[in-house]
Amino acid sequence: MNGYCRPEHVKQWTQAQAVHGITLEMVADCPTFREGYLPKLIKLMAKTAAVIAYNAEFEKEILRLTYGEEPTVAFIDPMLMFAEVYGDWSEYWQTYRFQKLKTAARYYGYEYTAHDALEDVRATRFVYEKMKESGVADIAY
Repeated sequence: MNGYCRPEHVKQWTQAQAVHGITLEMVADCPTFREGYLPKLIKLMAKTAAVIAYNAEFEKEILRLTYGEEPTVAFIDPMLMFAEVYGDWSEYWQTYRFQKLKTAARYYGYEYTAHDALEDVRATRFVYEKMKESGVADIAY
């Protein structure tokens, strides 16, 4: 799936538009995520063993808190996996710091345009596959 959706509750997004370039006019005639994509996503998740998502906890929380959907499929999070690979230790938190997807992609030699949904998916897949090639274990929940 790849397409635009119209926000349900937001009428303008000046700061976000500056980042991703999506204007009000570009989404005016699009369905909302709830109308156009959520039913398809739920069906896809029901057919798979796991969902791979960078910062998966955030994605799960959006589904749960915004849309009332509690995913039953396992989520694998390359962000958590990459934090240990990158090795930026936080003495304060006593754990490895999370890194942006762009940092993870660059680490493995993949350059792309961040904040484009399809490009983010491609980068996530690339990073995940590189980690699996090098023997990094999945972090699933």
